[in-house]
Amino acid sequence: MLYKEWIDFVVFPSNADRIKTREERLNTKGAISYLENDGEIAKKHGLIVNWNDYTMNPDNDKFEAMWIDDDGNIIIWTEKRVWSLYQRIDGKEKMIFLPRNPDLSLLF
Repeated sequence: MLYKEWIDFVVFPSNADRIKTREERLNTKGAISYLENDGEIAKKHGLIVNWNDYTMNPDNDKFEAMWIDDDGNIIIWTEKRVWSLYQRIDGKEKMIFLPRNPDLSLLF
C-alpha cells in the first residue's frame, strides 16, 4: 500500500522475525521512541520510527511517499534518498538508504 503522508511504524532491530504483516508493522502500541531506547525494552516492545527523529531525517530531507507491503517490508522515498527496510540480516532489521539521484561519475 502506498502512503503519501508519513505514518509511524515499529521496528524490532534485534528480532526481524517479529514482524510478518503490514498490520504488525503499523501497530505502535506499546513500542517506544528511538529517543527512549534502552535496548532491553526495544527487544520486547519495538521502536517507533518517526519522521521527526534525527535517525530518519538528519538533514531536513523532504518526505515524498512510503510503500508498506503485505509482509511489512518498507520503502520510503524522500527528496534526497530511498530508504529500505527489506534488509533482514542475521535476524536483525536495519534501515538502509541510497542516494535518490547519485552522481554516476563517482561510481566509475
